Amino acid sequence: MKAVIVAKTRMKQNICVGAVDADTGDLLRLILRSDAKKGYYSWQEFNANIGDLIDLEGSKAPTFKPPDFEPPHSAEDFLVDKWRRTGEKEKDLSAWIRSRCLIWKGDRSSLFDGKLRFTSWGKGHIDRGDPLPTHSVGFWELPAPLTLKHGPDGKPYYTAVGITPPIAIKYVGVGKPEEELPVGRVIRLSLGRWWAPDDGSMPEACWLQISGWY
Repeated sequence: MKAVIVAKTRMKQNICVGAVDADTGDLLRLILRSDAKKGYYSWQEFNANIGDLIDLEGSKAPTFKPPDFEPPHSAEDFLVDKWRRTGEKEKDLSAWIRSRCLIWKGDRSSLFDGKLRFTSWGKGHIDRGDPLPTHSVGFWELPAPLTLKHGPDGKPYYTAVGITPPIAIKYVGVGKPEEELPVGRVIRLSLGRWWAPDDGSMPEACWLQISGWY
């Protein structure tokens, strides 16, 4: 399989690698098969860059019972046996993604099959037991600018300017954030893995996050 790297997300000490199948446009989340039971984000180093075309050997991850692979993330999880860079690179990722992938358009209700809940501040999430979307990754064409701010937790968020109802999306990419993402920019959204705080103060949920733009 040939795939194009579209995102690298920092998750604690490891990296989550996002890709798109170059032939089908299917969205992929690359996981080393050898480390699949040790943690979802097993890449400590991944020396391909966003836009690089790679050759992959592996297979889609099966849907196991928790805490292994389960919906909605199993729609994209791909277990990697071997991979290599081809030396080729897609220079215009925005045009490439638009030609191969579904792009959500409209306000926040267009995201993830309309299944997201939102806090009063605009943070999107799905709680355990909610109806699930068919995918945990997708691309959105911004209907209004998003501006970089720091949230109550001190983390970087992109928040709406002129979008009603509001939206606030945590930035988890490895690249330096831009101060503003303009109208019409395509961004990559994903739902984080199921998580709940240890003190039980919140239900287990998948939270909306942004990992890149094109």
